[in-house]
Amino acid sequence: MKLRLMLWGTMALAACGGTTPDTSIDAGSSSSGPDAGTSDERPEVGASDAGATDAPIPLDATGLDDAFIQEPPPAPTCSPTPGTFTSAQSVTLLDSTPGATIHLTVDGTNPTPSSTVYTAPLPVAKTAQIRAMAVLPGSLQSNVEACLYTINAECGTQAPPSVTPPGGTYSNDFTAWLQQQPNAGSAFCYTLDGSVPNANSAGVACLAPSRAYDAATGIPIDGTVTGNPQPGAVTLEAIAIKPGGCPTAMPPVTYTLKVAPPLISPNSGKITAGTTVSFTSTTKGSLTFRYTTDGTTPSCSPANGTLGASFVTTGTPVHVQVVGCKAGYLDSNLASASYTF
Repeated sequence: MKLRLMLWGTMALAACGGTTPDTSIDAGSSSSGPDAGTSDERPEVGASDAGATDAPIPLDATGLDDAFIQEPPPAPTCSPTPGTFTSAQSVTLLDSTPGATIHLTVDGTNPTPSSTVYTAPLPVAKTAQIRAMAVLPGSLQSNVEACLYTINAECGTQAPPSVTPPGGTYSNDFTAWLQQQPNAGSAFCYTLDGSVPNANSAGVACLAPSRAYDAATGIPIDGTVTGNPQPGAVTLEAIAIKPGGCPTAMPPVTYTLKVAPPLISPNSGKITAGTTVSFTSTTKGSLTFRYTTDGTTPSCSPANGTLGASFVTTGTPVHVQVVGCKAGYLDSNLASASYTF
């Protein structure tokens, strides 16, 4: 009878596609005698005895697949902590992931793997925003870290602007307002596309793509604003300017526009066949709904489900799911109701 012993390491090697050495041991009917252990017969690799199992081991059974999973690196950090300074600064970029390369920009755009590689501390003699990301071999990229340094070394200082309402998630269009006080005599430049606002050297005019703030109309925040890669997100950046004063910036503020959850009428429960089930929302404007009654999940993009604000029941028990959709907004959370008759 043949006794086949397989080493676990050999099995793991086979699972990874390597060559499996013959580790079979033949045991005769006796362990002694002149012929014991002298047979030249060797078992054929891959040959199968009755009851033997040489099937490949699934890769996940060996745990080897976990060794090849690599997470994106964390975003770099800036030192010193970004803020307002009265003298030039030397900025160090740090990342805790071994082997990561830091790429950066100083022109207000987000870095890419082809942007400048960080090799030494950066001298910052005037107001600047450093944007940096870490990249690992294989193009795994971190999020972008934005570090704003305001240098008030050679001109009068002024307080940065502030904004209301604060950043957060909103379910309707609204107007953002930059505060004029205590910035007596200041004007404001702002952007909504993720770029850094800027003014001319005299501090009297905003430079494109910056926009001049109008205190009479404020800043409309709605679904027509574009430029942020995150759907439904609007990033407001602003600076205060005045002749003879250095521009001072406020931290970027992000607003997220998201459709409010649909309201379903009537509520879940027992109803009469032929009842109309309707959908509404507290989100104003051009709004649509997509719903399903077959158990699938409706969505706006990609479009899935029936487009409509109501349907008529037929007398068959039904579970409806609905989502609200609006251009420039994130889809609403799902709402659902169940009806019996």
